[in-house]
Amino acid sequence: MNVTSGEVYEYPVNSGTYYQVNAGGPFWSVSAPDIDMDVWSPIDCPCKETWAANGQPVWVAGTAYPGNYVVEHPAGSGNLYIPLESLGVTTGAGEPGVDNHWVLCNGEEPNQPSGNPCAGLNVSVWDNTTSGAVGDIYEYPANSGTYYQIIFTHEDANGGPDWVANPVEDGSADEFWVPYSCPCKETWAANGEPVWVAGTAYPGNYVVEHPAGSGNLYMPLEPLGVTTGAGEPGVDNHWVLCNGNGVNPGPCEGITTSGVWNSTTLVSVGDIYEYPVNSGMYYQATYVDSNGLIATAPGEDQDYEFWTPYSCPCKETWNVNGMPVWDATQINYPGNYVVEWPAGSGTLYLSEGGGLTGSVEPGTDGHWILCEESLEAVSDPVPIEDSLLPSIGVALTLFGILSAATFVGRTRIE
Repeated sequence: MNVTSGEVYEYPVNSGTYYQVNAGGPFWSVSAPDIDMDVWSPIDCPCKETWAANGQPVWVAGTAYPGNYVVEHPAGSGNLYIPLESLGVTTGAGEPGVDNHWVLCNGEEPNQPSGNPCAGLNVSVWDNTTSGAVGDIYEYPANSGTYYQIIFTHEDANGGPDWVANPVEDGSADEFWVPYSCPCKETWAANGEPVWVAGTAYPGNYVVEHPAGSGNLYMPLEPLGVTTGAGEPGVDNHWVLCNGNGVNPGPCEGITTSGVWNSTTLVSVGDIYEYPVNSGMYYQATYVDSNGLIATAPGEDQDYEFWTPYSCPCKETWNVNGMPVWDATQINYPGNYVVEWPAGSGTLYLSEGGGLTGSVEPGTDGHWILCEESLEAVSDPVPIEDSLLPSIGVALTLFGILSAATFVGRTRIE
């Protein structure tokens, strides 16, 4: 072919791979782009222009897209993505910004921290020409996100300005400096009040809220921040609470127990123990031997001779934990956690002792157990003439509760 500078060609056919003719043309009888590279240069689609020309499409889940097809996601965000491979993406491809078969070509990656992690802190970078005063705050080294406050200065022997030595770069305190953290609430507000997002890396001194709307603000423990593998603030100790009351009390906060049971524990009938440790599963002793011991652990064969599963006191636990309402976006709950559902109904549900992973709506998911207090609140009154004999519906309900109770603390959804 004869080609002219600036022209764009696809090669091979239907490949979605494009080349532009280099300056200096026209050129006569040129070879293919993968042979005659003096003439050709690979070129990507112009992102925004391509998107506009195709009608500004928004990404739709379960849709196959050809190579170099540009989509916006989320709608209205201005974040444009193009398939990584020239063959495009299949119907099974995941969400742009999450699935790495998509490449951001315009806009900002979602769920990524932006701006200065210590945006609420207006400070300078310290160097050995700086003369500071006690109380001054400096960043050191430059762009490190590590801050220090001066606590002591030396007087200059020749009458010059007071001086301080370099801050130590490992972040520890010394004679002149102490490490300084960002002002928590101001930094969070200056960065747009970000809410923690799982699987996101955060730089040091970056402040996030978790859970959303709770007012609990957390900051990475280390100046280098946290990686994508870091866990949930309030659970993972690489986060430090810097504002708010922190996580709610334990799921069974309303229970006064005798501790964690083991085979050497002296037990009295009626005592309540947790077993195993940190499991959130509770048992009440119903029988002990002459030495005050129980040889059979809860959950083992014949344990029913000594133990009965014990549930949290429903209303008290719910109150202590802040009267939580079931949240469809939170699919994992610890054992014996009490939620209200629907909101404002007064109907309380208890998660089974082993905790829930991937739970769905209480009342439809059998791993949520209806609390007895709720039954009393919502059940219909029984006519006096019928009160000596419970109806079939009431009997079945009671049977269901008793059946469910025998499994509290024993089952965990995987």
